[in-house]
Amino acid sequence: MAQLNHHAANARSSAVQGIKDVIKHTPANVIPQHLALIIPSLSKCLVDEDSDIRKLAMSILFEDVTPKLASCNMAGSMKPFLQLILAYIGSALHSLDQDVRYDGCKALELSCSTYQDLFLDGGDEITKLQTAIPAFTILLDDVSGGLASMSRRGVDLLGTEEKKKDASKNRQRQSKNAQRGVGVLKAFLSVNRITTMFQHGYDVLGEGLDINLTTKKSELVSLPSTSKPDLEFLPGGRSSNAIVWSKNQTRYAAKVSSISSIQGEDRDNGKNQVSSKLDVAVQRTLFAKLRDRLVEISQRGQSGEHGIYLSPTDAQECSLVVRSIRILWNGYCRGTLLNGRKNNKVADDSNYVVLKSTASGVLSLLLECFAVKDASGKSDHCQIYDSLNASVCLALSELGSVLDKFLSSHDTNIESEWVQAIFSYVIPQLDGEFTNESTTALTASSTTRFTLITVIEQLLVQPEIGNCTSILNSTRKLDDKKSKELVTRFGNRYFTPDGFDETICRNQEGRKAVELLISLIKIHLSNIEMREGLMHMALVLPKYLIQWRGSFPMDTAVVLSTLLALARNCEAEGDEEIRPFCDSLRLSLESLFVTTSKNRKIGSAKSKMKAKVSVFDELSQTSQTLLLSLLGILKHPSDELMTSLAQICSRRYSFLTNERLTSQSLVLNDTMIDYLSGVVHSMSRTITLQQYLTFLVNSCGIHSAKYSTASTEEEENGMINSNIFEFVCSYDKAIARTCRYFLLTKSKNTFNMLLPVLQSWLKSSRGDDELPLKVLKIRAALAIISCHALSCESRNLSVILETDDMKTSLVHAIYTLLLVTPISSGNEDEAVLKQIKTRTITPAMVSFGSAGCSLTSSLHLIISILLVKKGAVRAVFSDIRGSFKLCHNYNNFGQKCNH
Repeated sequence: MAQLNHHAANARSSAVQGIKDVIKHTPANVIPQHLALIIPSLSKCLVDEDSDIRKLAMSILFEDVTPKLASCNMAGSMKPFLQLILAYIGSALHSLDQDVRYDGCKALELSCSTYQDLFLDGGDEITKLQTAIPAFTILLDDVSGGLASMSRRGVDLLGTEEKKKDASKNRQRQSKNAQRGVGVLKAFLSVNRITTMFQHGYDVLGEGLDINLTTKKSELVSLPSTSKPDLEFLPGGRSSNAIVWSKNQTRYAAKVSSISSIQGEDRDNGKNQVSSKLDVAVQRTLFAKLRDRLVEISQRGQSGEHGIYLSPTDAQECSLVVRSIRILWNGYCRGTLLNGRKNNKVADDSNYVVLKSTASGVLSLLLECFAVKDASGKSDHCQIYDSLNASVCLALSELGSVLDKFLSSHDTNIESEWVQAIFSYVIPQLDGEFTNESTTALTASSTTRFTLITVIEQLLVQPEIGNCTSILNSTRKLDDKKSKELVTRFGNRYFTPDGFDETICRNQEGRKAVELLISLIKIHLSNIEMREGLMHMALVLPKYLIQWRGSFPMDTAVVLSTLLALARNCEAEGDEEIRPFCDSLRLSLESLFVTTSKNRKIGSAKSKMKAKVSVFDELSQTSQTLLLSLLGILKHPSDELMTSLAQICSRRYSFLTNERLTSQSLVLNDTMIDYLSGVVHSMSRTITLQQYLTFLVNSCGIHSAKYSTASTEEEENGMINSNIFEFVCSYDKAIARTCRYFLLTKSKNTFNMLLPVLQSWLKSSRGDDELPLKVLKIRAALAIISCHALSCESRNLSVILETDDMKTSLVHAIYTLLLVTPISSGNEDEAVLKQIKTRTITPAMVSFGSAGCSLTSSLHLIISILLVKKGAVRAVFSDIRGSFKLCHNYNNFGQKCNH
């Protein structure tokens, strides 16, 4: 560290290299204790006169120190030093040495990309970062090639003069300026992207969707703390290295959809820590510099019939210039011009007038250059030009939408030239087909098409940006004919059953297409000419939901809400022409409930399990509720859908913990299954009684119930223990739900139609099923019989139960149930034993007492038990005496039992 102040550059360079070696071999958890010594020393090197020292210092700061801090979860410890780093970078940006200024620009870009989260945390750091923006007026001049503030005619004269100079040196200087120009533009984009994102709460370039709420890598996102830095003093150290960042500097908060969700309240209350204003003179100057840079690039190309031809290198630089123009326009200049329309004082400012004139010039220049083509004529770099042209389309739309407001009322009714240019370019792009490309090329193509969808959105709808409604579409852009054509081409590209491409569903392109379709449905659904096409496009939305499988809960909920609104609209209108849409929608939704043939991982990150589940199971509860509501409105479910719904309700998976079988857990919670059953009940009038009863029987899970292999002790004992009792009782809620909806059918034929199922469950007592399954089926059958017996609708139940076959099955089932019920405590707790006896035998007692079975059958049952267990019956009946009070003829039956 001491050698960094040496007058010789070689000594300083060796010292910096030594620091790099020490940091590289130092444990990561030690680095935070010495940041107060390391950071000031390295920051000072950013303005060193030696180029190698500056580059080495940047390498240590951003490639060595920061990764080590991140590896020990101490990345936030850099926050107290950001202002110091920015102060030295600001000094470098205003240096008299052009090389120092450029290296300062590189350091600024690295700071923005490395510490973006810390800057977005707010505070004085973001203010300090914003002060670096005016320095780009000098930096852009450094790489402009001497074309600043010159017209095309002046450029030609300059070119004539330069031909007289040495051609070799001129080429070297142009190559160096071109490389540095790219670096300056990247730094400009990085700085402005952070400052505008913090001020507006969203990405003003609109190049990505909001942060997803359920990223599969983690359920939480680490966000910088909004509190003051906590500093600690380490005893035994010098004043230069004793103060360090506290270890608990990071807070963890739930994921949010955008930055506005974190800081929106303060901004809404006027408490924003950073002024969103950039001086109008600086805006004007920067806009002019970017325009001149665009002029210089365009002069390197060749003019064509429509647009210009550029080399791939020039096209990449042109793309950076266009993006820089867009971020400066959307972040600052647009608001300034719109404010001038309301405020005469701002409109009279000379800087405001020049800014408006410069913006108009940039719009004309973009129109003149559009569309950009490959000067080499090869197809290898087509993606570069497609991306550039898509970005130019966005710039034309954003500039033109605001500048059109300054036209006269007569000119406003005429379709703008920029609208015609965009429309002519977008239509052929939508006619192309999806091709099988490499992963990298496919990603780049998808990003370009995402940008084009954003352009279409700006032409057709009034988009919402962040928490604010965009002002871009207050005037009409396309006539009805072109709007319909554009919507049709868009639908043919993304929402046709035959041309559906699964590869784009989960990326930003597919999600953006869905977002645009939903916006179009909201706006144009009342338009008779466009409604039919939009409704056919909406039928493809379930295919997107199948591919998403709940990965994007916000998008999924919005899609289902839109489909629900469409279904309600169709139901309200009652139009026969719309009924085919409902039938097709119902058919397309069935796939969401089909269970997969292979096991899938479900559950949280800490407790993942494998199970065969449907898409419906993987949705959020909000989306599940919306989807079930949609089914309830559509009604008329098919047999396949009813089977899938019953399977979802009955699905369970068991697992072992601590060598003990735990109770089986439902994939869906009881509340959601109750809601699903209620929806099916609301559709019961649109299906047959047999379909409905089949659903109720299958949904309780008795048929598909499985019990993990019992222990040897359980098999030898042959009695109900606590494990078996827990397994059997875990189905009580499902059985109670089934009984409740059986009674709600209010049909005289219900019980008769259920008899075959009930008899099969009762006869399981004589079958080969394991003991837990026997007890489960017998209790379920007796519970249903008891439920009907206690209801006033089942007066003839005793007649049905007195048939020979039913009476035999019933007596034998209850005999088996009493036979396996433990009487003595044994290894079980007395309280548990009482629960087992009471809850196991109660359904049998209620069903016999209420049904009025013959005394002979009752005596047959009781005498059989007495022969096996001698005096045990009195103990059983004394424990369940409270259960007899549920019987209608308690007194009569109680006397018989006592006898």
